[in-house]
Amino acid sequence: MEFVNVQMIFDILIGLVSFLGGWILNTIKEEQRILAISINEINTKALPQKIDKDDFNIGVDRIMDQLNRIETKVDGKADKSDNGFRPHGHN
Repeated sequence: MEFVNVQMIFDILIGLVSFLGGWILNTIKEEQRILAISINEINTKALPQKIDKDDFNIGVDRIMDQLNRIETKVDGKADKSDNGFRPHGHN
């Protein structure tokens, strides 16, 4: 049986620590890459699609038309139910 000296044990320990450290760093790097891909996919899906100015304006016009119709209906109801009642503070 050969004599195992301190230098050989030290070299083996350094080799094991280096191997484990490299494996851990490689695992962390791979997980970081997977997370970056996932974040990019989420950002792509979560961000609204761009619309052109004309489509936006058409949408706003439709909303405003609907609000004007609602306001007209509310005003009509208020006129029908107006029996001289004034809220407190309004003369």
